[in-house]
Formats: sequence, structure tokens, C-alpha cells
Amino acid sequence: MKKKIISLLLVAMFLVSLVGCAGAEEPAEEPAVEENVEEPAVEPIKVGVIFTGSIGDGAWNESGYNALVKAKEDLGIEFSFQESVPVAESGEVMRNFAYEGYDLIIAHDFNYNDIVSEVAPEFPDVLFTVSYGYQSTEDNIAAITSSGWHASYMAGVLAAAVSETEIVGVLSATDSFMGKRMRTGFVNGAKSVNPDIEVLEAFTGSWDDVVKGKELVNGMIQQGIDVILSNSGNVNFGVIETAKEAGIMAIGAPSDLSSVAPDTVIASAVTPSGIYVDYGIRQLAEDNFDGGVYVLGIKEGAEDLIWNPAFEAEFSAEVIDTVNAAKLQLSNGEIEEPVVE
Repeated sequence: MKKKIISLLLVAMFLVSLVGCAGAEEPAEEPAVEENVEEPAVEPIKVGVIFTGSIGDGAWNESGYNALVKAKEDLGIEFSFQESVPVAESGEVMRNFAYEGYDLIIAHDFNYNDIVSEVAPEFPDVLFTVSYGYQSTEDNIAAITSSGWHASYMAGVLAAAVSETEIVGVLSATDSFMGKRMRTGFVNGAKSVNPDIEVLEAFTGSWDDVVKGKELVNGMIQQGIDVILSNSGNVNFGVIETAKEAGIMAIGAPSDLSSVAPDTVIASAVTPSGIYVDYGIRQLAEDNFDGGVYVLGIKEGAEDLIWNPAFEAEFSAEVIDTVNAAKLQLSNGEIEEPVVE
């Protein structure tokens, strides 16, 4: 009897244990806690620039500096610069930028091109651009330039269209290939309007020798010019002053100088150097940087002729149409490049 009772108790306990197991629920899994993983911060592009003159020159260097400031606002770059750097000292400045970890070094003048070709191979992971450059000897060098004559060609067209003496002048800072190309563009533009026009040419040998610039232009005035194009850096201001005193017309360059003498500067042959700075930075920002020579012209906005509004309203429709027709031909590639000897 005892054995039977014990057996019944064992069976009951076994059944209870089965019921308990059947009714037990698996413990709920704890919800996964998402970790707050921060994306690594993107380092800003670091750009180092060397300028051949003052960033307050109202022309070439100032335009390049303004493009830097704009790139900082638009793209968040960091930049540093040195101004008035002689070519002989430029290599050391470039190397210092490279050692300090700059991603892009901009040599903002074509006279730095040979030095860039020497320095760039030492820093294959650093990118270099040369504003108005003429050669790329390494994969990390981009020479970004313009035609060098589109703007001056249109200035020549305008000068010939408004000249009454049929004698006009053009002044450059140097007698380099680029200086000659600019002046030849002016000559060709003038002669496209008036084949018999006389064009007087000169160069100062300096971007800052205002006295010499004024002397050269005074000499041209004595020979009968009534329009002068000057593309000579700080010398331009002395040339415009001389033109104003003599009562002749002036064409500014390479930026809009109509505000300097609103009654004298009829237009400006602009080659905004900031476009070379901007182009190189944006190519790098878009991860599209390739070495080579890039030629930007009137079609790309690298050159143009900007009217002084007061004179644009004063000149005849024929003068305006003549300049606009030349601009369209240049944009379409219908005008041959000037031959420079």
C-alpha cells in the first residue's frame, strides 16, 4: 500500500513538473541599445598661396586673394598666404607650406612656373597650381591659364572703333611671351576694325614703376594717341592719371578700373586672376584634380571686356555692336591666335 501511495505521489509530481515546463515563457530579449557613433570630422582643405605683389594692388593679386576669401566662405577651406614673394625666394616658401601639411599650394604668377617644376617632385602628395602657368612637368602640377589675348583683342577693337586720331597705344609690364601676346592681341583687334590704324607699344619692365609708366604714355600722347590700354599692375593708376590730365581715353586692365577715373576709363579688359585660384581649389574639392595645362578663355569667363556704363550709354550702337561681334567670334573660336615672335 505504501509503495502504491509513493508511486502515485511520484506520478503527480512528474505531471506538475510537465505543466510547469509547458507554461514557462522564454525571457524577453533586452532591446538592443543603439550606440551613438559619430562620423569622423572632415578635415578642411588647407591652401597655401604665394603672391608676386600686394594683395591690395586693385588688380592681379587682389583678385586672387578675394577668390581665396570666397572659397573659405563657400567651401570651408583654410588658407595662408605670403605676398610680394620674389621668384628667387619662392621655392623656400613653397617648401615651408608643404612641410606644414598644406594640401594645395598656389603659385599665383606665371613667373613661378619653373620653381614649381623644381619643388613639386619633392612632395608628390602635395598638389600645386600655377596661375597663368605655361607648363606642367609633374602629375601634381596644374598650370591654369587664359588665352592671354582675348580681352586685349576686344580692347583693341574698342580702341580702333572710338579713336579719332587713328593712333592708339598699349602698355604692358613685361616683354615676356605673355606680355607680347597681350599686346599683339590688342594690335590684331585694332587692325581688324581699321587696318590702317597705328598702334604704339611699350613695356615698363616693372609692375610698380609708376614714373616710368607715365613717361612712356606721355611719349605716346605726344605722338598722337587718343586711347591707351595699360595692363601693368600698380603702374595702371599712373597711366590713367596721365590719360585724364591729357584728356584721352583709357582702357583698364586686368580688373574693372572705371571707378578710378569715371570720365577717362571707357572700359576694362578684365582677366580676373581669381578664376585661376578658384578653379584649382574647386577641382581639388571635387576630387577631380589632374595635372596638366588648362586654358580658360572668354567662353569660360576668364576674360571679358567690361564697359564703364557712362560710356556704354554714350557710344553709338555701331561701336557697341562691333565689340559684341568680336566677343561672339572669340567665344566661338573664329579668330586666329596671335603669332608672337
